[in-house]
Amino acid sequence: MAVVFLLECYDRGTEQLVMEWELPRAAAEELRDLFEPGETVFPYLFGLYPVTTDEHLALLERWCPEVTLDFRRWAIFVTARSA
Repeated sequence: MAVVFLLECYDRGTEQLVMEWELPRAAAEELRDLFEPGETVFPYLFGLYPVTTDEHLALLERWCPEVTLDFRRWAIFVTARSA
């Protein structure tokens, strides 16, 4: 099964999806170590993984430099979906 990793940003006021960005698999694997240290569950479980720390944000900005992320305006998640 192919998996697609997406960065999703939701407006905090309206909860509307404002941005969706596909992440490289290497970025998702690096994020797995931050979300689930020592475990190998992600990316095989599907759902939203909240981006809640400066460390998460820095990693995402390194992999997606063309995307400007703002915690104050958006709730930010990484999601894994079957392609």
